[in-house]
Amino acid sequence: MVEIERHLLRRDDDTGAESHLLRLEMHFRPRILSFERMMATSGERRGVRWLRNGRSHMVAAAVPGVSVMADDGAVLPVEHLIRPTKSERIKRSTLEESHWEEIDLGMFEPLWHAEAAAAAERMEIETINIATGLLLPIWNKLPRDEVRVWRIADKAGQSWLGRIVPDADLGELSSKLGIAIKIDVDPEVLVKSAIAQGRKVDLPGTEMSIWPSLVNGSRRIELKGFAPEKLDWYKSLGGFTEIIAYKTRLFLPPETAAQIIAVLTGKTAEIKAAA
Repeated sequence: MVEIERHLLRRDDDTGAESHLLRLEMHFRPRILSFERMMATSGERRGVRWLRNGRSHMVAAAVPGVSVMADDGAVLPVEHLIRPTKSERIKRSTLEESHWEEIDLGMFEPLWHAEAAAAAERMEIETINIATGLLLPIWNKLPRDEVRVWRIADKAGQSWLGRIVPDADLGELSSKLGIAIKIDVDPEVLVKSAIAQGRKVDLPGTEMSIWPSLVNGSRRIELKGFAPEKLDWYKSLGGFTEIIAYKTRLFLPPETAAQIIAVLTGKTAEIKAAA
């Protein structure tokens, strides 16, 4: 376990107690979910499907989850993808447009065992953000999807207690606390989080945010909070506009959205040409 960065979130005026955001690099053996355990907890759930990714060849059990509400009030079904080493929530519409394909249980089981065995042999490296210290004054400003308190310990006996803050939530946390959290976030993570979770993602260090939008039956990535006087510049980066209900709205092409966001957040100075 290595502490990479430490950012002060808040200092109590009376006691001097502090809240910090730590960025930790963790080296660990992945926790493996056995096929038997997965079947006992999810295999009998109504609507469960057995999936294999046509690109990565990984497998996942897809279990219907709690739906979320879109910006326009539409109800968006969500599914939990349960995999040998992790799980994630994803909108059903996004899942259906991805490389995940349904297979039968007979094919699924040996693939799960093989993936679990391969994972047990490797060492993984993961970077996380954890809010620690005096959390009560900032509790309601931390991500609502990550409310559990975690204790993370290393072999040397050092431990950290706090709440996990995903990279995609750093921009929103920064805005809520009125501070600058200067952590280098991968734009691809921001785009994927917005699309998979169907929600707003603030762009760190800016007043802008990206939203997944449905316009005329087409799924788009919308940029909100942009400066109207810079509209030509946004277009030069690859953005495009459309007037909807007498209002100019700015969208980013999904295939180049991460590159454009890298420029907007100062991560890079220019758009790289496709190879």
